[in-house]
Amino acid sequence: MGTCYLVGAGDFGSGQLKPSEDDIVIACDGGLLACQSRGIHPDYVIGDFDSLGFVPENEAYIKLPVEKDITDVKAGADLARRLGYRSFELFGGTGGRLSHTIANIQMMIGLAAEGIRCRLHGVGSIIYVLAAGRHVSDGQSNPGCHVDFKADRRGSISFFAVDGPVKGVTISGMKYDVSGCTLEASFPLGVSNSFMGRDSFIEFDEGRLLVIEEL
Repeated sequence: MGTCYLVGAGDFGSGQLKPSEDDIVIACDGGLLACQSRGIHPDYVIGDFDSLGFVPENEAYIKLPVEKDITDVKAGADLARRLGYRSFELFGGTGGRLSHTIANIQMMIGLAAEGIRCRLHGVGSIIYVLAAGRHVSDGQSNPGCHVDFKADRRGSISFFAVDGPVKGVTISGMKYDVSGCTLEASFPLGVSNSFMGRDSFIEFDEGRLLVIEEL
């Protein structure tokens, strides 16, 4: 199965949305305008349409109540989960109301706990969550988390423990390397590391990490 592209009403970010035949595009409320301006026809439009300001015509839309317990983006993600998608790219999820950006990050934390990959594309940044035990390294199941970065990666990268300690953290090949350390949710030790033009990696044994790559 392909990738689900979720499109919100915030800043579109620096990435490119180029869905293939196996992918699906879900516009969340005002995200429909971002799709239309780029010539992208979404497979679904979902939301209470307070941002959009009207109920779209000639679209496969799902109308949600204004008063609800989840955001329009979370409703879009839940739809994609029911359809079986396990890889998400989220555009338009930053730059608007700060509360909604945080809500999107919280959503990604929950998705990571289910083994679902989601990347949030901001302006000059990519944000995602890694959960130990949910990833594959060198084709083999890994009891911890190991993520490789190629030498051509540029910019800075930050790692934050999101809901408790992240244990057994090893970083190699970056400006600041560590071995077997613990990152705490109450202390931002992992902020502002840098790629150094060489292959690098991070791995850890326990917990969940919020990762922010700033390009």
